[in-house]
Amino acid sequence: MLTVDDYAQIREARRDGLTIRELAVRFGRSPKTVLKALADPQPRPYTRTAVRSAPVFDPFRAIVDDILVADRTAPPKQRHTATQIFRRSSPSTGTRAATTRSSAT
Repeated sequence: MLTVDDYAQIREARRDGLTIRELAVRFGRSPKTVLKALADPQPRPYTRTAVRSAPVFDPFRAIVDDILVADRTAPPKQRHTATQIFRRSSPSTGTRAATTRSSAT
């Protein structure tokens, strides 16, 4: 992925008279990528093409969302921590999630 600095370097080299092919060789990009960099004023922002699935978390998503919405209006001391959300969501679905405990011995 090209950065803003890459775009600037490609444009500057093009102004110095280099051809598209020379730019592609110099910057290690394909000629199509160089042409895109010259055509766009700035790099295009990254956008996700599809929503990522979360097969483990999906059953809990509605519960967690409800807790977080309620926490927006709660005083800071009464808001849920991640551990509290974990404890509240696990028994309601009937599943047991693994927890890791370390003990200093």
